[in-house]
Amino acid sequence: MNSRKLIFIVDDDPIVNLMVAKRFAAEGYKVDAFDYGESCIKALGRKPDLIILDYYFTKSNQKVMNGMEIFDKIKEISPDTPVIMLSGQEKGEIVLELARKGIAIEREPVPINVYGIELLSYQWPSLKIKVKCSSGTYIRSLAGDIGARLGCGAYLEELKRTAIGRYRLEDSYDPESISEANWAEISFWP
Repeated sequence: MNSRKLIFIVDDDPIVNLMVAKRFAAEGYKVDAFDYGESCIKALGRKPDLIILDYYFTKSNQKVMNGMEIFDKIKEISPDTPVIMLSGQEKGEIVLELARKGIAIEREPVPINVYGIELLSYQWPSLKIKVKCSSGTYIRSLAGDIGARLGCGAYLEELKRTAIGRYRLEDSYDPESISEANWAEISFWP
């Protein structure tokens, strides 16, 4: 058992905090969850053995530190504390792992916008759709909702993100085409 190990989880989504906390608590870790980086930074004196930090913070109604700002501040105060940064996909994998173990995570409704659903193809029993939606939309949940509405059940077999904000798949580069000679001219980093 790892009962003496202390893990901090920092994510603005309370459901993510809960599911990650459950995962590590089941392994015997002591877990404290924070929904703001500032509160985690104030607690660093408790000397966590690991910090799991969300990369994206979406609370738009107030000024919060983003993942990299929190990371930099943690490393300034406690340089030896290991920090793992998680993206949305990695958090989703944690949810799937918990679901496979039979641990249900109740998700509170999140306001989203579905701007359009286009039927691309249909061949019994599969259909292929294109969805234009806001950030925060869980397409797997949408598939389940569509199946429930049709009275037959449904699940997601494949998912391809074609755009996020101003970034579009057709404007992306094949990683094999990026080299030392051209990376600066195609980079979107400042």
